[in-house]
Amino acid sequence: MADHTQSRSSMMTRLLTRSLLGSPVLLAVLTAQQAEAQQRVVSACSGVSLPRSAVTDILTPVITGIATPVEGRVNDILGLPLLGGLLPDLSLNASGLLTDAANGAPITLQALATDGTVVGPTDQCRLTADSITLDAPAGVAIGGNQITGLGADGAAAFASDINAIAFGNNARAEAGATGSIALGTNSSVTAANSVALGAGSVAGRGALANYTATGLVGAQNSVGEVSIGAPGAERQLTNVAAGTAATDAATVGQVDGVAAQVTALADRAVQYDGAARDRVTLAGAGGTVIGNVGAGTLSATSTEAVNGSQLFATNAQVAANTTAITNLGNIAAGPVRYADPATPTVPNGGTVTDEATLLGASGGAVGLHNVRAGALAAGSTDAVNGDQLFATNQAVAGNTDAITNIDARVTTTETNVANLQTDVANNTTAITDLQNSVTGTNTNVTNLTTQVDANTTQITNINTSLANQPLRYADAATPTTPNGGTVSEDATLVSASGGAVGLHNVRAGALVAGSTDAVNGDQLATTNAQVSANTTAITNFNNLVTGSAVSPVQYSNPDNPTVPNGGTLTNDVTFVGADPAAPVTLHNVAGGAVSATSTDAVNGQQLFAVSQQAANSLQYDRDAAGARANSVTLAGGDAAAPVAINNVAAGAVAAGSTQAVNGGQLYATNQVAQQAAALGANSVQYDQGRTSVTFNTTGSAVVLRNVAAGTSATDAVNVGQLQSGLQGAVNQANAYTDTRLNQALTSMNFNLREVRRDLSAGTSSALAAAGLPQANEPGRSMVAIGGGTYRGQSALAVGASTFLNDGHSIFRIGASIDSQGYGGANAGFGYQF
Repeated sequence: MADHTQSRSSMMTRLLTRSLLGSPVLLAVLTAQQAEAQQRVVSACSGVSLPRSAVTDILTPVITGIATPVEGRVNDILGLPLLGGLLPDLSLNASGLLTDAANGAPITLQALATDGTVVGPTDQCRLTADSITLDAPAGVAIGGNQITGLGADGAAAFASDINAIAFGNNARAEAGATGSIALGTNSSVTAANSVALGAGSVAGRGALANYTATGLVGAQNSVGEVSIGAPGAERQLTNVAAGTAATDAATVGQVDGVAAQVTALADRAVQYDGAARDRVTLAGAGGTVIGNVGAGTLSATSTEAVNGSQLFATNAQVAANTTAITNLGNIAAGPVRYADPATPTVPNGGTVTDEATLLGASGGAVGLHNVRAGALAAGSTDAVNGDQLFATNQAVAGNTDAITNIDARVTTTETNVANLQTDVANNTTAITDLQNSVTGTNTNVTNLTTQVDANTTQITNINTSLANQPLRYADAATPTTPNGGTVSEDATLVSASGGAVGLHNVRAGALVAGSTDAVNGDQLATTNAQVSANTTAITNFNNLVTGSAVSPVQYSNPDNPTVPNGGTLTNDVTFVGADPAAPVTLHNVAGGAVSATSTDAVNGQQLFAVSQQAANSLQYDRDAAGARANSVTLAGGDAAAPVAINNVAAGAVAAGSTQAVNGGQLYATNQVAQQAAALGANSVQYDQGRTSVTFNTTGSAVVLRNVAAGTSATDAVNVGQLQSGLQGAVNQANAYTDTRLNQALTSMNFNLREVRRDLSAGTSSALAAAGLPQANEPGRSMVAIGGGTYRGQSALAVGASTFLNDGHSIFRIGASIDSQGYGGANAGFGYQF
């Protein structure tokens, strides 16, 4: 009896264990979560492959948790005095049986295809799809590990080309729109690589090549389009971060900043006064300083502005000319002064005449030195120098000696000739008398004979006189002593006393080179007068050269150039007038050469031209003290009218620059300002409060183009980024959606089946518990096992009951476990009457 009972207990334990292990669905469900955590045991294509230990590891605590209390309770019942002697203790040996059950082949469960057939190892099985079409009448939400809004009566979404995505009721990525995304209800994309973002958005432009973009130079290209609205249904793009790269979107804040900078630039820019661009007015409150002005061209036709260095050079030249003119003016009071013809050695006070005199320190004659040899010719008015005068004096001295000798000889000759003439006269008288007396033949002949004798005597005397005439030949060795008549190259005049002989009535000799004529006193007087004039001129010139203290032009020292130095030769001269402290005017000055190397004095006409240029040049304003101020006022013919500055070099346009800008720069600025004004009129600006931006507030929606790629979390994204981001997001979403959807669908299907199985298993547990028999005789006990099945699920129930000896009371306990791994227990007490 005991062996039979023990055998029956062992059989019950094995039956319970085998029933649980024999349900692969139950084991797969019970172990799916643990198996998923340890290794991949479930595949949509290959089904389930689960080691038995995965099941026994889970069932061991369940079965032992049931078997141990059952054993204890049953043994407690069996230990009653009535039963203790009849029945042995119950030992289910669950642990040993579970250990045996863990050793064996894996539990497998193959997957079914959609047509109900089993998927074999070589059958094609795809885990992903190119696209998903969702019907969602109330919108679709994916998140929180679930998909909601799925329905059967929504408008279908269409992704009609490869790599296209359509998500939303009636969202359409049309044929040809490869790589496009239509995201939102009724969104539509008809161009490749484009995005329609938001309900009703339309993207149909697509990629553009070689198009012109406003504000950019060169052809532009795009790979697609991002639309966040449709014509007449535009959207704002808000919370856009300020762009940082060339292709970033600019925010209203950035545009406002640019507009403010342009406004500030226009406020500080120099602009033309009118559309004619023929006048510029500088807006400084007391005039405006123009800095860094390029050197303008200095010519008769130049209209270019000149800079300070050019004006400084002109002023320096004017100052130098002024000093030179002052020095020239001082010449009137220098060593050379004008004089009147009546008093040629006395200065006339500066009146211009044809006379000039040299004044020395003592009022006497003034030496004129370092005089160049003057021209010695008829009509020459050159001053002659000492060398020329010395040569003349030497010639004059020689002539004087010769003339003196000639004078002596001429005087003697004249005396002899006079005597001879007297004798001739006497002879003539005598001859006349002789002729008169011829009539008296006898007497007269006698007288004639006497007279002839007398004539003979006279002729002898004449011959003697001729032999003793005053002009006689002389030898070269003794030129003043007659040589007795020997013809020679020398002659001398001999006087009665042996002294010099005056020679009168000498005809003017020829004054030419090679002339040997004697010169007379008239010629010598003329020469002496010329020599005297030359001497006076040389004296006056010497006075001029030596710089006498009373001359209009005097030497001065470099350290005190306006004060005469008393005649010391230096490289400085000063003009001295009647008032030594006052400047002297120098008149009739020829125009000097005006060049970089010229040292000529300039006259008033030249200085006037320079002063006119200087007066017409751009000059610094002066303060009350006459000092140069930090401003320049332009003045033209009309002092009240502004002046145009032409040919102004382009100034530096930079922070801190003080340079003048020219019309070209201003034109460019005006163009920028006009463009800025147009930009401002057409720009995107903040709404009131600067918290939002509305594009074309009163009109239709606008397209935001040439948007740079955003870099920060609040930057606007451009089409490229959006496409890339959306593509990445789509790819990730696809992968995630595929995974999660597969998981969700699998989980949902599994959960639905699991709920159904749980319900069926629970029903089978109830049926198993209901099928347990119980003791029906007083004083008897019963251990029972029951099974139940419902819609493919099964359950095992064990129980024990006892009918007390009073014949009325029945006590019953039981436990069950179903194929889903859920266990239950029951207990009951009945009183029969």
